Parts: sequence; C-alpha cells; structure tokens
Amino acid sequence: MDAKIIEEFMTLAWPPEPKLSQGMSNFFGKLKGLRPDNQYTFNAMLGIAAGDVPREPEKCLNTSNKGLRDLLTQACIRAGMIDVMLQFMHFPCENFVAVGDHPLYGFTNQWQAWHSLVRLSRYGTTQEREQFLDKLTDADIVQLCLRTTSHRVLGFRGKPAELLASLASQTFLINRLSARTAAEILRALYTLALQDPQITSDQLTNPETRWLYVLHDLDDKDPWNKTEQSQGLMTSRVFGQVQVSALNAAHQLIIMNTHPSPRYYLDVLKQKPSVIDLLLDCILVEPPHGYPEGTPAYIATNNLAAFFRWPSSMLVPGVPSTVDQALSNKDWKALLQSMQILTSHRDWTERIIEAWMKTEPMTEPDAEDVEKRNRSIADARLLFSEERSQIDSRERLNEDFAEIAGFSRISILRLIITFSHGADATGIRNVDVYPLLPIAYRASQTPHQDNRVICEWPLWTTLEDDCEQDIEPYFVGPESMLGPTAYARLLVVLAQRNALKAVQSLQKPPPGLSPTTSVEQLRQITHPDVIARFLNIAIFRVQSAMKNAEKVSEEDDPNAKVQAGLVFAGAAELAAAMVAFDDLTGGEYAAEEASAARHYLSMALRHISEAATKARRYRRAYSYLVAAVAVADTIKEPRAGWSDFEVKLKKQLRQAKITFETRESTANVTI
Repeated sequence: MDAKIIEEFMTLAWPPEPKLSQGMSNFFGKLKGLRPDNQYTFNAMLGIAAGDVPREPEKCLNTSNKGLRDLLTQACIRAGMIDVMLQFMHFPCENFVAVGDHPLYGFTNQWQAWHSLVRLSRYGTTQEREQFLDKLTDADIVQLCLRTTSHRVLGFRGKPAELLASLASQTFLINRLSARTAAEILRALYTLALQDPQITSDQLTNPETRWLYVLHDLDDKDPWNKTEQSQGLMTSRVFGQVQVSALNAAHQLIIMNTHPSPRYYLDVLKQKPSVIDLLLDCILVEPPHGYPEGTPAYIATNNLAAFFRWPSSMLVPGVPSTVDQALSNKDWKALLQSMQILTSHRDWTERIIEAWMKTEPMTEPDAEDVEKRNRSIADARLLFSEERSQIDSRERLNEDFAEIAGFSRISILRLIITFSHGADATGIRNVDVYPLLPIAYRASQTPHQDNRVICEWPLWTTLEDDCEQDIEPYFVGPESMLGPTAYARLLVVLAQRNALKAVQSLQKPPPGLSPTTSVEQLRQITHPDVIARFLNIAIFRVQSAMKNAEKVSEEDDPNAKVQAGLVFAGAAELAAAMVAFDDLTGGEYAAEEASAARHYLSMALRHISEAATKARRYRRAYSYLVAAVAVADTIKEPRAGWSDFEVKLKKQLRQAKITFETRESTANVTI
C-alpha cells in the first residue's frame, strides 16, 4: 500500500472550487487507460474509498433539490470517475496479473468499481441521473451485468444484481429496457438464484479464490477459517447473499415500472418463456444451510405475483368499466395470455400450494423443518467470533422471517384473486380451484399479519414535487382483506359454473385433485352455514377498511387522499366479490350482508374517484363515478339517507365528466 497516493487524493479533495475540480481532473486523468490490476490503481481506489466517494446518501442530502449530492462527488463525476469505474469493470479478469505477492489488485479494484456505481446511482437530480444512465448505457452495462452473473468468483455474481436493483429504483432504467432485454436479465437472475451452492463450496478453501473473504469483510481469524467444513459453510453464506440479491433485483425490475402494461409483461414472457419455468422453481428453493437469514422462496413468490399485476387501465377487480373499454380490453387480453403461460404448467397449483405452506407460522410446519432451520442458525453462529457475529438472536431472525413470510402470503393471495377473474378463459379447472379454497378460507379467518402491505414505487420520485401522483405504485393489500376476497372470488368461480352445491355431494376425490386437499375439507368450507358466517366476517372487514381509509384521508399529508384510495380499493374489491356471489346465488346465503356490500361498494368507488381527482387523473375519476352510480342503481332496499347520497353522487358524476372532457379538449388543442 502506498500511503502517498492515498494522501494525494485526500489533499486534492479539500480545496474549494475551482481547485477541487482541477485536482480531480488530474487524479482521474492518470487512471484513464490504466489496468485495474496494478499497485497505483489499487492505492488510488483506496484513496477514493478513504474520501468516502461517493458519500453515503444520508451524509449529503441537499434539500433544495432533493438530489443526493456533495461537492467532492460532483467534482469526481465531472472528472470522469464513472468512465474510469466502467473501464475497470470491463477489464477481463482472466488477464489479471499478480503484482508481487498481492494477486488481489485487479479483483478488489473491480469490486470497488461495482460498489461505486451502486452508490452513484443514488446521486443527483433527475437530469443528472439520466446522464449517469446514458454513460452506463453507452458502456453496454446490461451485457456486462449478464456476463458477470457467471463470474468465476462467487461474490462477483451478486454485484450485477445489486447494481440492477439500484438502477431500477433510483433511475429510469426500466423505461429503456426492451421486453427482450428485460427477459434476458430476468432469466439470468433466476438462473443465478437456482445454482447449486455445492458447485462453489470450495471457493474459500481453493488457494486461487480463498482471498474472497477480503471482499466480504470477513476476518480470517474467525472460526469459519479453521476447517474445510467451516470454510465451505461460509461459502454457502456468500452464495445465499448472492441468491437473495438476484431475486431482489428481479423483483425491482418487475415492480418499478411506473406505467405498467400487461402487454409489456406478456412480451417479456413471450421472449423467454423459460422465465416462468425458472420462477416456479425459485418459489420452492431452500436457502443454503448456514444462511438462515435467506428467504429466497418468499422473494420469488413476490416476483411471481408481480408478473400478473392488475391493469391500471381497468378499475378495481370485479368492477366493470364502460369508459376506455378499447384499452382495458387490450390489457385484459394480454393479462389472460400471460396467465395461460403459467396455467399451462401441469403442476402449477401444486407449486402455489407448496409455496403457501412455506409461509405458515414457524410453530405450525413439520418439526423437521423447524429443526432444520434451528440447526442452520446454530451452525451459522459458530462461524463468527462473538464480537464479529453477523447472526441476530433467534427471536429476531424469526420475527424477520415471519414478516417476509407475510409479504409472500399476500402475494399468493393476490395471485389467486387475479387468476380467479380469468379462470374460464385460462382453462383453470374445478380441481385446480378446490385445493386453493382451503388456502383462501384459512386466510379469510384470522390473518397471519393483519396490516402488512406491499407498497413500493421508485425512489427517484422523491426528487420531484408531486411526482408520486403521476405513477402507479406497486400495491398488495393486507391479508385481512385479501384473504376473504380470495375466498369469495373462488366461491364466485364455482357458482358461475353451477359447481358450488355439487361439492357437498362429493363422496370421493375427483380425478386430478391435489393430495393436500380432502373431500371432507371441501365439504366443510363450502357448507352453506360456513359461507353465511364467512360473508358476515367479510362485511365486517369491508366496514373496518372503510373506516381506516377515511382516517388516512384526513391525515396531514399531501398524498393522503391517494394513499387512502388504495385502502378504499381493497374494500371495494371485497365488496364487489360479495356482490358478484350474491348475484350468482340469488341472495341465498346472506342477503343482508350482500345489500350492505352494495352500499359500501358504491361509497368506496366514490372515494377512489376522489383520490384519482387528487392525482389529476380525471378520466379515471370519471370512470369510477360511472361505476359507483351503476352499483347504486342496483340497490333494491336502500338504507336511510341513501337517496341524498345518490343525488350528490350523480351531481359529482356530471362535474367529473365536464372536468375530464375539458382537460382532454385542452390537451388536444395543445398537441
């Protein structure tokens, strides 16, 4: 290590402008064209790291433009830091030459270069991030990422995943990805997650790669380095981290599309049909032994549900739209085609069932699974000295495990609900529906985690005022709402086929029924008394959601109305499922609850319209009011004061129609 070079950088980093920029230009000018595997480059990179370039975001938040920046980092960027990092990353590692007794120069410099780009992706204004992305695009960053997922050094395989995940949420990468490129990336990430950890288990014992521990800040004096067995177990931990990074990156690439289109997702699946095959394997993958923090199957399940996101051109699932039918029909057709790619797999329901079983609370699965996890925790803890342990307490690990399992549960329920709307068109058979009924019924009773939701949108939206209003967040509601909605929707599917009552007369399992489901169980959860009790629970959930949404809408937050709209949408979806079931069964099961559901559905749709108006989405606001009026007109026995509500609702509808027509007319004139 040459302290002079490090001191040189630190000296250059402190002067005010213009000396700061001049010094950085000279510093990075020396690095351009140099190989990453020489000592000068190594010390220069140490200097950059010592200068904390780029700074951690919380250290340099500039509230004037909400961009994450500092003077030194900006000077480094202007001086060509990004180009130098890309230059190092592109250098073939097989051409590295060991300098003296230090073979790590090339690898450590490349590692630092990847790390620097991840941090740089979080910097700057929207315009600066576009420029940053331009440089990466010109350097063919996607192809570099794809190649690096099969890097001969295990740890490096996770660096592309880290960068892609950051670019997906912090920049506008997704807007630039063709369906083909996105499919190639997803296939590479899922393939990486499915690799056998045993193939790389010798990387901390093999002299050619054992230095890997340096990159991961491991101490070679810790117990992991005592035997080949413990070294292999530590390598499994490294693989587990890479595996989780790959699946997280894939998830970000799917959900961070601010204007999601089912046609785009369909194109992705058409380009690489194997993506779904790989993902169905991922939802059952086990974390490697020694990495109990890993939850790859849960993250993969979230990936799967995100592929079948409800079209933003359509209203709440179960509520038909009479506005923009041409667009919504195209999107619905594309979503159905995507669904068919999944349902064409012979054992797709078995995969979903097994994925659900993995989410059950830790006190309930097989004792063998609990023991296996406990051994993994114990063995992982033995790899570290007490002062350097990376393993949390068992209680904390189980809490984290339960939280992530909760996300997986609501993703599965969301998937079931979405597919129920296309059951006939996608060839879902009754024997496919039957084993999903117990899942939905169980979730409709006592929720695993009552208020856990998934709500994500790109982090770059914080850079611009009111930007959140113009995008579609990726939202999955709580189990307390999705559980009863899933159960109601599956009952609707059976009722549509006149197959619900036939379940009560089943004497033996129909051909093709999942072995996880018994006839007795099916008869029990489709019994009229059970369904009537369920509908009573469901209307209570709708009421609770409406009250909660009203509280949210009153909060002192500029986006409170928009956030409340998401909660109202959950209430509307459950109410719509109840109404659909009542229409199909002629009020046979719970007419009073169904009538209440119609009232709540109309009110919820009105609230969603208000949220859309707040977000300046006037056509959408009008569409929801049209639907609200249509539902209100079906109420045969209105409650007291309902006529006043209808008068206000129809007045609101007229105003909304004028607003959106005026806005569209103005927009057309401008164009």
